[in-house]
Amino acid sequence: MISLPYNKRPYDVFISYSHSERDFVQNLVKWLKDISGLNIWCDFNQLKSGDKLSSALPQGISNSRASLFCVSNSWIQSTWCEDEFNAALQERRANRRYRIIALKIEDCEIPRFLSNARYFEVQTLDENTACLLLESLNPGSSTWSHGKRDVYISRSWHDSDLETADILCKALSDNYAFRLIGDSPDYAAFEENDRIKGLIESCGALIAILPYRNSSKYGFTSKWILKEIQIAKELKIPFMLFGADKVKVDPSILDYSIGQEIYQLPSSSNDALINNALFLFEEEYVPSPKQAYSFFATSLRNDSYDANRSIALIEQMTNMKCQMGLRLQGQHAQKEIVELIRNAQFVLADITSNNLNSIIEAGIARGAGTNLHLISKIPDSGDLRTRFMFRDLEINWYKDSVERIGVIHRIVRMYRRRVY
Repeated sequence: MISLPYNKRPYDVFISYSHSERDFVQNLVKWLKDISGLNIWCDFNQLKSGDKLSSALPQGISNSRASLFCVSNSWIQSTWCEDEFNAALQERRANRRYRIIALKIEDCEIPRFLSNARYFEVQTLDENTACLLLESLNPGSSTWSHGKRDVYISRSWHDSDLETADILCKALSDNYAFRLIGDSPDYAAFEENDRIKGLIESCGALIAILPYRNSSKYGFTSKWILKEIQIAKELKIPFMLFGADKVKVDPSILDYSIGQEIYQLPSSSNDALINNALFLFEEEYVPSPKQAYSFFATSLRNDSYDANRSIALIEQMTNMKCQMGLRLQGQHAQKEIVELIRNAQFVLADITSNNLNSIIEAGIARGAGTNLHLISKIPDSGDLRTRFMFRDLEINWYKDSVERIGVIHRIVRMYRRRVY
C-alpha cells in the first residue's frame, strides 16, 4: 500500500483499541475530536457496513500522522494488536515525524513489542495527562527560544528534494545559529491568507530553496515557493535564493534578493560557495520587529499551575513565546501590556466569571485588531450570556480543566508552525 505524503493525510490520529474498552475510547475520541479539534480515524466512526477490517485498518494507519494504542488486557490478547503496531512502526521508519503513542488504560503488563513506544497511564483523563497526550501528538514541536535569529525557510517537502535542502538548513543552524521557521507539516496545502504572511513577517529574513520542476510555467520550479518569495517581497523582508540548475525567476524578484542572484544548491554544509553566500546573508539580516509570540489573558487568583500548564501547551503547539500581562511589573507595565497585545500574533482570553483583567486585555486586542479568541467556563447557572462588548464574538465554552486544555489546543493549533 502506498502511503500518502505526510502533509496530505486526512487524519491526525489512528486509534487502536479492544471493543471491551469501547466506552472509554468513545469518550476519548469525543474529547480529541470535538473538543481538541483533531481528525480521528477509529473504526466506529469511519467503517461502513461491508468494509473489510483486514484492509481498512492498515489504510487508516497509513492515512494518519500518528497511531494511538489503548492498551488493556483484552487488547494485548487480541490477534491484531501487534499487526497494527507493526504497520504503525513501518510508517514511523518511513517518516520520523510519525508518532506512536500507547495509553495504558488499565493495570496490565506492557507487551515487549511496545517497549520502545512512548506511553502514559490513563485510567482517568486529567488535566496533566491531557496536556501530555496533546503535546506528544504534535508533529513539529521543539523547545521554544527567542525569535531574534528566526529565518523563514521556503522549501519543498518532496522526498527527492530533502537531502539538498537539509544541507543548507544544517549550515544555517549549525554554522550561523539561525533558528529555522517553516509552515507546519500537517497543513494540507498552501493557504493564501494571513497565516503564511504572519509566519514570514515574524522572521528577519527568508531563504528560498528552489527545486527543479519539469515545467516552464513557473520557471522550472515550485509555484508555492515563488508565492512565499512574493509575500516576503511585498512585506519588504530581505530574502536570498538558492536553486537547482535551469530554475529561473522574474528579474524584479532577483533584483530585490540578497546578492541579486540564484545561488547554486550546495553539496555539503562546508561548501565554500554556500559559506560565502551565507556570510552576505548574515550581514543583511536584521531581526523582525514583529517577532512571533502570543498573549494569554487569564486570572491567576485560583490556580497558577492551571495557567502555567496552559502556557506550556500554547508554546509547545505554536513554537512561540506566550506572554502574560499579570507577570509584568513596574512603572510602565500598563503601556507595555498594551504594546504586547497590539503586536501579538493572537490573544487568547479566558473571561470566566467576567474577570476584569482578562476583559480589559481582550478589549485592547479587539480595539487593536489583533486576532482574538475567547474562552470561558460554563457557569453553574448554565447561562451562556456574556458581556455586551463580546456578544458578536464566538465564546469557546468549557466545563472543566480537561475541556479547557482541549479548547485551548483547538484554538492555538491554527497558529502552529514548524521549527526545523
